[in-house]
Amino acid sequence: MTVQPADDVIADVGPEGPPEYSQPVVLVDDDHLQRISAAQTLELAGFEVEAFADPQLAVQRIERDFSGVVITDMRMPGLGGMEVLAEVRAKDPDLPVILMTGYGDIPQAVDAMRKGAYDFLEKPFRPDRLVEIVTRAWEKRALVIENRHLHQALKVAKSSTSFLVGISPQIERLRNFIQEIAAVPVDILVRGEPGIEAEQVARAIHAASPSRDGPFVGVLCAGLTEGQASLELFGSVRSGRSASAGRVAQSAGGVLYLEDVDQLPDPVRHRVEGASRDGSLKARLVMSQIGRHSGQSDDPVESLAGIGGTISWAVVEVPPVRLRGQDRIHLFQHFLDNAVIRFAVDPPHLSEAETREILLCDWPGNLPEIKAQAERFALGMGLTISRSKAPQPTGEALPDRVSAFERILIDQELRRNDGSIKATYMALGIPRKTLQDKMKKYGLKRTEYSAQG
Repeated sequence: MTVQPADDVIADVGPEGPPEYSQPVVLVDDDHLQRISAAQTLELAGFEVEAFADPQLAVQRIERDFSGVVITDMRMPGLGGMEVLAEVRAKDPDLPVILMTGYGDIPQAVDAMRKGAYDFLEKPFRPDRLVEIVTRAWEKRALVIENRHLHQALKVAKSSTSFLVGISPQIERLRNFIQEIAAVPVDILVRGEPGIEAEQVARAIHAASPSRDGPFVGVLCAGLTEGQASLELFGSVRSGRSASAGRVAQSAGGVLYLEDVDQLPDPVRHRVEGASRDGSLKARLVMSQIGRHSGQSDDPVESLAGIGGTISWAVVEVPPVRLRGQDRIHLFQHFLDNAVIRFAVDPPHLSEAETREILLCDWPGNLPEIKAQAERFALGMGLTISRSKAPQPTGEALPDRVSAFERILIDQELRRNDGSIKATYMALGIPRKTLQDKMKKYGLKRTEYSAQG
């Protein structure tokens, strides 16, 4: 229950005044007058108080990530203050619990502090003292909740874009755009050349979106006849028998991904577009259109003219590897690390000449081609790179290219030496201080190379 303040009770809330907005407090006390008085004091100070005479009900009310503070009397029939403290901390050890004690309970209150209580108030206490302690406790709690939200946001961001390996401006822009567009309730078209791994982009959008806990349902549209596509997407209804649910129904609450949507038969595609437009599609629609090369029009209307274009989309353009500069070596190293684990082999060393070959190749097959070469290299089969096409300009200035190559060499030596600083600067022939300065410049951390050096 919420206790409303009485007109004749005035609390001294201190020189700084009450909080700018109400914050939750769970107050537990079997003493009716004490409970009413404390609740009124806190509500006049701007807190939102839920007062309980029954400690069991109070404990049931509290869940992990409860954003407020708990205040409980020490001595109550049934469940005492120490038991309330234990049960609350079992749910969330960071939740502040303040104990109200009598004079004879001071030793027990001190023991409660050792067991995780935030603070205690000795009865009788001044109203301003109550408000002061609760305010401090709530400020601490607010920081904990904020940090949890930030940690979760970072976790989501990291998981949703973890496959987007690289440090080039092109891939950084793609990461940022995915984070931005994922939060907007609009359907999406992923566009690019063969080998860009459009499904991974779609999964990244799903992982970064509010519907991340919903299903991700993918359909490969290439090669489907009209009947097959209709059955796959919308299911079937059979007289006297259970209907077969299609992918549209299965994707409710999540993402429906249509790969190669431009190859979906027109009648079925128009039906999907209609379902998205009238709301009967209860999922976010993400599609891919593979084969358009960078440099063609980025106008979504023009892009969609060939695939129906009856509703609005956001377009995510994925850059090919040849336009990603130094990302070539990062992608190769990423796939090489995975291959070493998969095949249970010792990690091979990339020479400077091999590194140059990887950087100079335009990789027309994009990610699958790099992955295949990395797996061959992991198995000791060497590099079989063919540079049939000259690498295209990436827009990077010469100093940026030099810095990228320098970063790659330092990264490789750190890997080869398991993060040993001494072995790395000796191998590179530079002073220790120079190596440390360059590691700081390029964001290379020794701890990421799992070494003691």
